Amino acid sequence: MNATEATTAVFSLISIAIILKLVDVWQHYRVAAVREDLFEMRDVLFNIAVRNEYLFKHPSYVRLRQTINICIRFAHKFTGSRLIGVLIMRQVWSVIPKDNWMETLQGLPKDVQVELMQVHKSVYFRLGCHLLHMPMRVAWALLDLLKRYSNVAATRAKEEIAEKVELLESQAAEEFEMETCAAGVGR
Repeated sequence: MNATEATTAVFSLISIAIILKLVDVWQHYRVAAVREDLFEMRDVLFNIAVRNEYLFKHPSYVRLRQTINICIRFAHKFTGSRLIGVLIMRQVWSVIPKDNWMETLQGLPKDVQVELMQVHKSVYFRLGCHLLHMPMRVAWALLDLLKRYSNVAATRAKEEIAEKVELLESQAAEEFEMETCAAGVGR
């Protein structure tokens, strides 16, 4: 081994070590970022409860707050493989209770229900981004593109359906005219 090969090998090992350290730092940053976002969502939830004081003891508020607290505490353990494992276990063992949080919203004013559901969706959206290793801005952009595409596709489908309906109506009108003419000629 000559000096060039030795230098290349050393620099390669140093590069691999740097990359591994950056991956480790990135993992810690992702967990800290998701926790920070969850803290902000918990603050939003608290502000909703401050405006509606009866919420502090309502099951929907209590369960949503507990869910956020659990997510904050165990954010470092959320991985895609663990999620798949939990989902499979829920299907196999029926003793694991299903989440019926939406049912606890019954009896609340509609505006409060909407605010609580928005926080609920935000929490799960953020956790989904965390599991997919995707920054929230990228996820929002992808969702926006998906909405735009679905709107364009729906508009095109409506236009095609309208054209076909017009064609069928004109054909039906022509057939009706031909039948009435034939009935008139046959008399």
